[in-house]
Amino acid sequence: RDGAWTLQRVLPGDSSDSKARSPLAGTGIREGAVLTHVDGRPVDPVTGPFPLLTAAGGTTVELTFSPAGGGPSRRVAILPLVNERPLRYQDWVAKRREVVRELSGGKCGYLHIPDLGGSGWAQFNRDLRLEVSRPALIVDVRGNAGGHISELVVEKLTRKILGWDLTRNAQAVSYASNAPRG
Repeated sequence: RDGAWTLQRVLPGDSSDSKARSPLAGTGIREGAVLTHVDGRPVDPVTGPFPLLTAAGGTTVELTFSPAGGGPSRRVAILPLVNERPLRYQDWVAKRREVVRELSGGKCGYLHIPDLGGSGWAQFNRDLRLEVSRPALIVDVRGNAGGHISELVVEKLTRKILGWDLTRNAQAVSYASNAPRG
């Protein structure tokens, strides 16, 4: 809206990665809401909320929104991110995963490995279980920052399913665990 700071999208974030959590996810604030105040101070229509949020990362901030369809304003307390890069990275991966699912008819998994160090290994292991359950898997290493775990990644990706653990009233689990299906 004219002179208003309207929320266009709430990034979903990743609950398994504390650095990639989304401050507005779970608050009930939806796209189309207008940000009117930050900590009780009005948002300037020209400069927006940025001057009011400078250096707020990691400290609780109260935001006031007017809902898209009208009605009473709503205040929410959030913890702004110090660095939004991990959140934006998770969104980037989710978008690519969605395209792969759509183009493959749901038959292809997608993994992106951002680096071959600790954070890349954590990302790989977070996503591996769900993605290897599909008949095919794309492993994307574009923009990879390097590191020392490439042999560990290759070892996990070349595992063979030797059998299945069938526990009563539970889903069958492959042995070796997280072995690719395709």
